[in-house]
Amino acid sequence: MLKAINRLKKEADFQRLFEQGKKVKYGPLLLFSLPTEEPLRLGVVVSKKVNKKAVRRNYLRRILQDVARLLIANQPTGVDVVAVVLYDPADAHQEFLKALQQWFKNWPSAS
Repeated sequence: MLKAINRLKKEADFQRLFEQGKKVKYGPLLLFSLPTEEPLRLGVVVSKKVNKKAVRRNYLRRILQDVARLLIANQPTGVDVVAVVLYDPADAHQEFLKALQQWFKNWPSAS
């Protein structure tokens, strides 16, 4: 699980990112990002269109947060990100890891 300081929780933060954030697609993820002065914060959205079962949606959210937790440790501060899961990949861990690594590699130009 992500640390509380690295999580987006408020609906207003999600809305701000959806409206003003830069949108980039990597594999099964659609990422909205905006630069900030605070530590890197991540919000995850998995809709019922991805999978009707709450157990599976929560599983995907936990996997994405776990992958992000490992990658955030090496990143500087200054960005809010909302990750929208577009589909349920067969190997979710590898797909999410690859997509987030690609985004972090291009991060200054992707935000």
